Amino acid sequence: MENDSVVHKALERLRGCVRVVQPGDEGFYPPSLARVPGALDSLQALLPLEATKHGVLIAPDVCGHGPIYACVLEKVASVVSTQLQMATMKEGAGDDDEEEEEEGDEESG
Repeated sequence: MENDSVVHKALERLRGCVRVVQPGDEGFYPPSLARVPGALDSLQALLPLEATKHGVLIAPDVCGHGPIYACVLEKVASVVSTQLQMATMKEGAGDDDEEEEEEGDEESG
């Protein structure tokens, strides 16, 4: 398992807690690179980036460097708070079933 499949597995485990920052989106490249005029264009000319599902790949057959895979994940929520919300939602869904069973018992008894 490598590259995009590892990121996909992380996204499944951290659902709702992280998002993929796509190449070209603000935050994909380091801020220091964005501050230097023409730096990003020079980097892309020197190292052609091949887009993948979740990131970019620098392939040795294209530019003589690599293989290098890069993906940027941005934290958008706390893992703990997201897990608590999911647990609360599951408990809430289970409570409805229990109430219906109790109401059925009362009617028959």
